[in-house]
Parts: sequence; C-alpha cells; structure tokens
Amino acid sequence: AIVNHLREPYVPALVEFGTMATEYAVEPKMVDDSEVEKVFRAWEAVVPSDVIGASEEKVSKLIIRTAIRVKAHWRSDQVLRFLDMLLGTQAVYRDSILRIGNAYGFNISEDPGVLQRWCQLLIRHNCQDFVCVISSYFELHGSEDAAQVVWDTLADRCQADLKWRFLAQSIWSAVEPQMHGDARERALGALGRSRCL
Repeated sequence: AIVNHLREPYVPALVEFGTMATEYAVEPKMVDDSEVEKVFRAWEAVVPSDVIGASEEKVSKLIIRTAIRVKAHWRSDQVLRFLDMLLGTQAVYRDSILRIGNAYGFNISEDPGVLQRWCQLLIRHNCQDFVCVISSYFELHGSEDAAQVVWDTLADRCQADLKWRFLAQSIWSAVEPQMHGDARERALGALGRSRCL
C-alpha cells in the first residue's frame, strides 16, 4: 500500500555533506538556500574514481542522501542555482557530472531552464553518450533565444574536439528543419564560425 508521507510523523534523517552533518525532516519543508551550497561543495570535493584516494562509498552516500531532496524538495530556482554553480566551476569532474545527471534527473528533465544549463554542462564535460539529451533540447527549444548559449557552447566544443564536429553536424541535420528566423541564423553562424558545418 502507498502511504502518504505527509501524514507520517516527523522522522529526522541525518544527512552528511563531506564532514558536515545536518538533520532534515523526512516530511516536506522549505529547503534553506544554504543546502544548495552544501550539496555543491560536496560535489566539488569528489575526486574521480580512477584517482588515488577516491571513495566510491562516499559518492554513493552523497547520492543517496541528496537525490530525493534535490528531486522532491528543491524549488526550481534552487535547482537552477545549483546548475549555475556547476557551470561556474572547473572543480567538478566529468564522472561527477554523469552521476549528478542520473541521480538528480537532469537528463530527463522537461524544464527548459534546467535543460539549457544541463546541456552546457554535458558539452563542456565531453559527455558524448548523452548527445541525445542535447539533441532533444534543440528539437524542443532550439529556436528560442535562450538556446543560443547552448549553440555557442557546442560551437566552442567543436573547435576543441573533432568528434564533437560530427556530433554537431548530426544534431544540426536533425533540428535544422524546425529552426526558423533569427534563431536559425544565429545558430548557423555560431556553428559556421567554429567550422562545425
């Protein structure tokens, strides 16, 4: 039987972020904005699994302790702030980006603001296995003004990586018929300047 968690009594849960521990209620409550910072800092402290000193157990615990909170309790502005913080750092590794996307549901998000930022992160961190997420974003939102930053990020990546040129050509072939007006010209210009097309 499904139990409505809103009717459950208050049950404290201990959540650790690195060396910090905070008590949270299992029942829904307003999430303090400082939690976003704590989760971000915890991901910044994660080292890739192939580096000496990496702890798969710590990463698993971080995911277990934060995934439900991020998906179910964070407001949309907090999710966007978290993604903006990820965009503003070089200290979060590709391996962590992959785990964040899967654990927090960013790969399957339908929110245009989340996808705009998430696609930039996938491109910057060379997550070629998730090019379908990027392509889907462009199919749905490629003609919107907000998508231009993702087109620019893709164009920059094409200059640094030949494989991304082929991926960009494939993406453009799929979404170009749906593009229109100035947005089409701006995207085409960015991809053309970087010699993606």
